[in-house]
Amino acid sequence: MLTYATRSALLLRPLIQSTRATARALSATPYLDRTKQGPVWPTLSVKPDEKTLEKDGKGVCAWLGSAKSTPADLNPQLAARVYDLYLPVYYWCKDVVEKNPTKPTVIFMSAPQGCGKTTICDALVERFAADGKQCAALSYDDFYLTHAEQNEVAKTHENNRLLELRGNGGTHDLELFDDVLTTLKSTGKAKAPRYDKTAFGGFGDRAGLVDVEGADVVLVEGWMAGFKPVGAAAATAVDADLGAVDACLGAYARWDAHADAWLVVAIESPADTVYGWRREAERRAGGGLSDEQVRDFVGRFLPSYEAYCPALYAAAAGGGVDAKPTLRLDVDTTRSPVGAVRGG
Repeated sequence: MLTYATRSALLLRPLIQSTRATARALSATPYLDRTKQGPVWPTLSVKPDEKTLEKDGKGVCAWLGSAKSTPADLNPQLAARVYDLYLPVYYWCKDVVEKNPTKPTVIFMSAPQGCGKTTICDALVERFAADGKQCAALSYDDFYLTHAEQNEVAKTHENNRLLELRGNGGTHDLELFDDVLTTLKSTGKAKAPRYDKTAFGGFGDRAGLVDVEGADVVLVEGWMAGFKPVGAAAATAVDADLGAVDACLGAYARWDAHADAWLVVAIESPADTVYGWRREAERRAGGGLSDEQVRDFVGRFLPSYEAYCPALYAAAAGGGVDAKPTLRLDVDTTRSPVGAVRGG
């Protein structure tokens, strides 16, 4: 015997389907209408038409495993990811690439841990490939020092919890990154390192080299990308251990110099947001770190967020990071875009 709720759902289903069909019929441009609602749309100097949005929407949705692509047919979360985030950001990047006089165009993306920056990069690589562009994606994480080298850093900065483990400024191989980017820019291909975070019981180590090709575009993502030193006094005012990290940041200017443009994903409260995202990831993985361990892990990065994000976010919304074309994208705790502004 059907329950009242089941009977109600069955009775309402035709009405819901009819409403969706009517909504689609009423609009001749459903893809354009939906994308215009997102915060990135006003920042686009070159705006796609309905035909382009339909083609790209179908491509991204298929890549995400969805046979549907019309905005009204998608659940709100997926529609937001595709039409508020992936596609508008892609169109902004595509415009940067087309206007850049040299190839490949190098776009740096600074985004907090856990916000989905790797997936954003993957979506951009997929779209560039669909448009016939060869795009390479690199991560700051892959350029961490080897396990042995990181142990030496920890010994040099004994009792400094911010440099005890990988992550903060001062724990990357600056020379290797510079060599890989220089080779990519001159030849369109290079051998780049990969990092295994599970090695040595989670302490991590380098895991060989892989071939990367990016004759047209190179994306570089990192949680601390674009962080600039604030000076010993300001750094230690945030955290006594941050002075040593701050002293290392100036050397990253050689990395930043490779960038032709910047994408900066901004969040309002790193202390709460990053912790929540990391805890969510651990629970989704079925265990791993306890809440206390997650708080300890995230706590090693929060001083850097507090010290360096304000200037980064201000630059992104103003003259641009290093006066380069910049898109600042504000997201909420659900990783949904809630604001955007062009800098530079």
